[in-house]
Amino acid sequence: MDFFAMETFPYMVAAGVLAGLVVLEILGLLISGISSVQAIDHALGLDNHVGHEGQWMFPMLQWINAGRVPTMAVLMGFLASFSVMGFAVLGLLDLIGWSTPDPWITAPVALIPALWSTRAITHVLARVLPQDETYVLHHHALVGKIARVTVGPVRAGVVARGEVLDQYQNLHFPTLAPFDPNDQMPVNAQVLIVGEREGVLLVMPTENSATSV
Repeated sequence: MDFFAMETFPYMVAAGVLAGLVVLEILGLLISGISSVQAIDHALGLDNHVGHEGQWMFPMLQWINAGRVPTMAVLMGFLASFSVMGFAVLGLLDLIGWSTPDPWITAPVALIPALWSTRAITHVLARVLPQDETYVLHHHALVGKIARVTVGPVRAGVVARGEVLDQYQNLHFPTLAPFDPNDQMPVNAQVLIVGEREGVLLVMPTENSATSV
């Protein structure tokens, strides 16, 4: 197999782009200590949208776990999978003695297993990477959800914490503060998240969960 022939062009391009992204990630970590994957996600505003029940994403992107891991990590996983599967298809054709067809024919064949492989890779990443690397939801993405107070009470001047599930059933433990300084919500109370301020979620009581101070 000639790795620089026309039939290998899409897979070589995928491998080249992947190599560039890997170099970019390494340089970002070495120079600034910041992951370029997350920086690019933030610059593109992608991490600001994955929390709204995936409305911005096509179903296929949701299927391959975009929103559970950084978008650039999904792209890198896909590029690696597409490149490997493409060369595997070409290698199989060479093995059985078939003439290598046009890449417009082999690319769709490689695309299907590449998507399955990408899903598997991102599923593993979502489980093994630290929470702050995989849960790219911003706090405001949790607005409108119900949380349970775990450390409290929630009242003005007190550091309180709660637990809340996102749409992917991942559990978060944010800091809570009352939206109305006159409200007080005890431990185990169910509270409604109504806003975010400087990394703290603002909450209001649900029925029978608050007392006035």
